[in-house]
Amino acid sequence: MEFTSKDFDLTAPFFAGLDDPKETFDLIMDGKATLFDWPSWNLLCSVRDLTMFCKFGMKPHRHWRLKDVKAYFGVKGSKEKVLEKVEYLKEVLMETPQNT
Repeated sequence: MEFTSKDFDLTAPFFAGLDDPKETFDLIMDGKATLFDWPSWNLLCSVRDLTMFCKFGMKPHRHWRLKDVKAYFGVKGSKEKVLEKVEYLKEVLMETPQNT
């Protein structure tokens, strides 16, 4: 499914953090450090958490709320719609080469 900018609130913290150079950290895998941004990390973790919530009805931890995920990514809808939109963001973001 294709989404447009109307499906996302572009003033949400996720989009604001993508442009902030302070929102980065060194991700170390196999002894190699790579510059990675926090919004992308949160996106990957949120896809994992939403998938678990939609398929199994399990919350990742007791304080986790779908409302917080919706606010962070600037999306609306049911849990399944939110998962679709967040997976779409992941597709778009991960196919774009990072400027590192």
